[in-house]
Amino acid sequence: MITKIPLMTFSALFLSLMLSTQAKALGGIDTLSDKNEKEMVVRMAEILEISKDQSYEIFKNFIQNYLDFEDWSAYWSKNDTLDNSKVVNSIDKFLFLTILNDNRVINLSLFKFSKEKQVTLQIVESLPRQKSSGLEKYEELKADKKFEMEDENSKFAYFTEKGMASKVNISIRDTSSLIQFVDLRSFNLN
Repeated sequence: MITKIPLMTFSALFLSLMLSTQAKALGGIDTLSDKNEKEMVVRMAEILEISKDQSYEIFKNFIQNYLDFEDWSAYWSKNDTLDNSKVVNSIDKFLFLTILNDNRVINLSLFKFSKEKQVTLQIVESLPRQKSSGLEKYEELKADKKFEMEDENSKFAYFTEKGMASKVNISIRDTSSLIQFVDLRSFNLN
C-alpha cells in the first residue's frame, strides 16, 4: 500500500533532513553546550596543531565520556611546559591531560606524529576504592575468559584483555585498593 504524504509535510520533512545534515556537517565544536568542553577542544587543536574538527572527533570519541560528572577539573602539559624542553619546536606534539573528579583520576597522553598523520592516545583511569571493591574486581577478572592475568603478587595483579591493548591493574592495600583501566587508541589524521 502506497501512502501519499501531503506536499507540505514532505517539504517540512525534506527541510528538516537538510537542516539536520547541515547541522551534522557543521557539527563539531558547535554542538557542545558546555563552555569548558568547547575550550578543551580548541586548546587541544592548538596544542597538537590539528584542526578543530579533528580535535572535536578525538574529544567526542575518547574524552567526552570521562567528563560525565557535574564537578570536574582538568589541566595539561605540552611540548613547551618545561623551561629547558628540547622538543618545543618539534613537529611531533604531545599533550598530557589530567581530568579530576570526585571519584577518579583520568590521565590521557596524546601524541601527534606529524609524518605518520596519527594521534596515539593512552588513557589511564584510576579509581581509588575500598579494599573489598578491588578484591571483587580481581575475582571478576580472574573468572572472565576475555582476560588473562599477566602478573600478580600479594599486593597487585594486572590483566590484559586478550587480543587488545587494554589492561586492568589492581593494587590492594590494608584498607584500600586502586583499580586502574589502561587503554591504547589511535586516531588517523586525514
